[in-house]
Amino acid sequence: MKRRRLLFVAFTFAVVLTLLTMSLALAQSGAEESSKGVESSAPPSGIPRLTGGPDAFGYVYADSNEASCNTTFNDISVSGFGLGLSDDGEGTVSSPFPISLYDVTSTTLRIGNNGALVVGSTTGSISAGNGALPSTSSEFANNPSVLPFWEDLDSDSGDVYTDVVGTAPNRQFIVQWHDRNRFNSGNVISGTATLQVVFYENSRKIDFVYQDVEFGNPDWDYGNGATIGLNQNGSNALQYSFNSPSILTGTNPVSAICFDRIDSISLAKTVGTNPAVCATEDSIGVLAGTTVYYCYNVTSNAATTRSLHTLVDSEFGSILTNFPFDLAPGASVWLTESAVITTTTVNTATWTAFNPNTRADELMSTDTATVNVLGLTCPTGQTVVNAYSSNFEADNGGGVGSLDWAWGTLSPTFPAALAGAGSSGTNVWATVLDGPYNNLGASSLLTFTVDLTGIAAPVGLNWQQYLQAAGSGFDKAKIFANGTMVYDSTGIPDETAWTLHDANLDAQAGGMLTLVFSFTATTVVNDEGWYVDDLAVQYCQVATAVELSQSDLQVDSTASIVAVVTIMAIGLTGLLLVRRREDEMF
Repeated sequence: MKRRRLLFVAFTFAVVLTLLTMSLALAQSGAEESSKGVESSAPPSGIPRLTGGPDAFGYVYADSNEASCNTTFNDISVSGFGLGLSDDGEGTVSSPFPISLYDVTSTTLRIGNNGALVVGSTTGSISAGNGALPSTSSEFANNPSVLPFWEDLDSDSGDVYTDVVGTAPNRQFIVQWHDRNRFNSGNVISGTATLQVVFYENSRKIDFVYQDVEFGNPDWDYGNGATIGLNQNGSNALQYSFNSPSILTGTNPVSAICFDRIDSISLAKTVGTNPAVCATEDSIGVLAGTTVYYCYNVTSNAATTRSLHTLVDSEFGSILTNFPFDLAPGASVWLTESAVITTTTVNTATWTAFNPNTRADELMSTDTATVNVLGLTCPTGQTVVNAYSSNFEADNGGGVGSLDWAWGTLSPTFPAALAGAGSSGTNVWATVLDGPYNNLGASSLLTFTVDLTGIAAPVGLNWQQYLQAAGSGFDKAKIFANGTMVYDSTGIPDETAWTLHDANLDAQAGGMLTLVFSFTATTVVNDEGWYVDDLAVQYCQVATAVELSQSDLQVDSTASIVAVVTIMAIGLTGLLLVRRREDEMF
């Protein structure tokens, strides 16, 4: 098998340089976030564990039932500065020392009355309506946030205080929500909440400490209506609990939650068909014989550099062995391996980073990618043959469309996700080529006729599509083969790119086949629509041996092994290093 390996390293220069050389020089600095986020490590039910994490950035937690989390409540309501926050109000304060949270270090905190704060922001509101983490709420989208008790707190009693405790270089900065009642919309509420966040100078530790979170109503007592955890952005967070009575209740009541960041690396393994980029999906579907490109993207969440690396893949074996490269704190590096896929493949990779002469500081991360082989699979000794095939470039492939269905060239701007590119070429069939489909209250039909006379099963259909319909409860895409439904979009998520699909046509073998692509639109809502390309109906045929004579062979006497290194800028934040190695030459 031939392998082509691409190595990418974060950098900050805008430069284009091509080198033809047998040696490889690596350069690296800066930081790049992993493309595939890791959600909260708390159980899906929202019920916390004693310990949790790490998230994609290396944050972990332990609660007060663990000996390592022994922080006690230090009331600052008398000594501290009152912010005077109103219901749903916010205020901006400055810490006496820098606070680091995820990829932001700042002395600025945006504190909300509703039990949360944002690091590094001076604007924005923290809403009353809490949600699970990771959160894409606007208040948490651009800066990391600390959420000791994200809940609809009111301002009828108490206040929110800040204070500095201790002396440099071991100071604490404390934010305390003191004697805050929950918003009352006619429900019985008799109690208040008092809790605090503690930041530590020259440390990545963050502690949540609780004195009282009982409101006198089981709907909200003990955190039953609150979100507790850390949030980096919409794709990464470390959630302790969500709408769960997890604080100051039960046999071993939790009085504190201690967060810290440990050294770690995060591997994101993805797969795609474009050799020029690191893929974004961890599962794709392809036809047998397709070349795919696995991307291994590792990000350092460590405080120190790791300079040696090993990468082992369950399919490829050892890809890197004690590979020398300085992976600095916060930096990312990625490489790709290509493979021709003939069967559905699930493979797992493990990246290990360490330093010379010791494995005590070894960091390890594992991830998995899946390639599903779709389309017709033939018995041994038989090969796939097209009974019908069209990419719709030269003509419409014999399709007959009604109502919204149209054949032609894609608009370069609509749909934006396709940017004018079909699965192959630029011509496709679509329910309106340059805009949303119409609210017809009827079905638009696209019909193809294929002669399968004399052809025995197995017979299969495969096609590429991009589908954005207004939900499974409204507009629907279906395919019928001689009146039998062989595809239904109901319950299938909208697609973000061209996606391969297949269907079984064994029941239609031996006669004329009528394929109908039926798109039903209501009169209520609409969306981008249904786009179809690269349609094929296939069957199996006994393979015919081909005999070659010596005169059929051509040899290039100038062929040789060569290494090609290309260095170019990726915007202002990426340096691309491409190394091609031909493992086999013929």
